[in-house]
Amino acid sequence: MRYQSLVYEMADRVIAVEKHYTINELSELLKMSFSTVRLLIKDEPGVLKFQTSKRCASKRARTMYRIPESVLHRIIRRCTNPEKYQSATSRRI
Repeated sequence: MRYQSLVYEMADRVIAVEKHYTINELSELLKMSFSTVRLLIKDEPGVLKFQTSKRCASKRARTMYRIPESVLHRIIRRCTNPEKYQSATSRRI
């Protein structure tokens, strides 16, 4: 039991210090447009989404995204090797 709690504590620390990117940072890093990067990460598991309410200064709600580095690596792997991920998803069905 004690070992398991130590593992969870260490995992929490690693996640807490992991670098997080904005869409603008990723668009510069990947040399892609803002809208293309947004479409890539919009529904990706693990992406942090912060939504403002309509009651704020603007007239519409806005969503800010923060993408952990591990999620970025997963997206890049999936996009550079689509056959592997397509075959894996087709087996699940």
